Amino acid sequence: TFDFAGEAVGAMAAADLAVFVVDASSGLDHATVDLWRQAADRGLPRLVFVNKLDREHTNFEMVLGELQAAFGAGVAPLEIPIGVAEGFHGIADLLTDTAWIYDSGSAELGEIPEEMEEREHQIHDSLVENIVVADDALLERFLDGEVPSFEELEKVLGRGVAGGTVFPVVCGSATIPIAVDRLCNYIVEVGPAPSDRPPVPVTVGTATLDVAPDPSADALVHVFKTAVDPYLGHVSYFRVLAGTVQRDLHLSNGRTGDDERFRNVMSLQGGESVDVDSLPAGDIGAVAKLSDTRTGDTLSATGRAAAPAIGFPTPVLSVAVTARSRNDEDK
Repeated sequence: TFDFAGEAVGAMAAADLAVFVVDASSGLDHATVDLWRQAADRGLPRLVFVNKLDREHTNFEMVLGELQAAFGAGVAPLEIPIGVAEGFHGIADLLTDTAWIYDSGSAELGEIPEEMEEREHQIHDSLVENIVVADDALLERFLDGEVPSFEELEKVLGRGVAGGTVFPVVCGSATIPIAVDRLCNYIVEVGPAPSDRPPVPVTVGTATLDVAPDPSADALVHVFKTAVDPYLGHVSYFRVLAGTVQRDLHLSNGRTGDDERFRNVMSLQGGESVDVDSLPAGDIGAVAKLSDTRTGDTLSATGRAAAPAIGFPTPVLSVAVTARSRNDEDK
């Protein structure tokens, strides 16, 4: 059975931004609200993608209202859909006051439909006002009648996202696809970089140190997930908290004190893994066949470091799996 909650919590421990995908036909559910609370407790920036707008019985305005009622005034739409259900064919960009029309996954700049113009302009003006109040210099120029540029708005918006005060809402359909490319762009453009995030408090002996993602520091790795691959065997997924992880690097496990050798270092690209020579601080990767490393372990040069506990939910079902023979144990 796939442990969605456990997988999500583990991913939060390694992420710089949580993207919440909400079904436009069914709206906000309990699992999303619970995971949002956990992301908030971790101080993790959040973004919402309202999906499946090509389905019947969808209502973007209703879903947006549910999000704002549940998560507060920081929920800010950056897009609104053009068309409904099977007629959904594009989005209006509220930051730039433009429309993007999609055909077979490709987008072209188009006109905002006349029946949407008044509503779109209202939301655009409200969005701009809410963004500029976060920057005194930009607000002063805005009050003097100057129109902020897209780049200025995006920069201030990014600071709000990183600070956990603004939660952008974008929309589309992953299956057609519509606006998935824009979602990826927003993750890059307004999502925080590792250097924008607060240092990680790491316990070393009896002291607690704030660790920044410095690639020139000693290597420090936190394992947030463990899986068994039919070809690679035991695979540990990790985030590089500091330093640079290179192939054949030796680090010590803070739980066991044992030496672990990174025989290979893999970069994750969707469902694929690609061998790389090194991964710098802030990156996420995987390594196969560590001898005795578990989810939640911290590996460092000294072997005495411990990153904050991931805090997985309490299991409600326990299952034990035993290999038929010793030869099958790694599989």
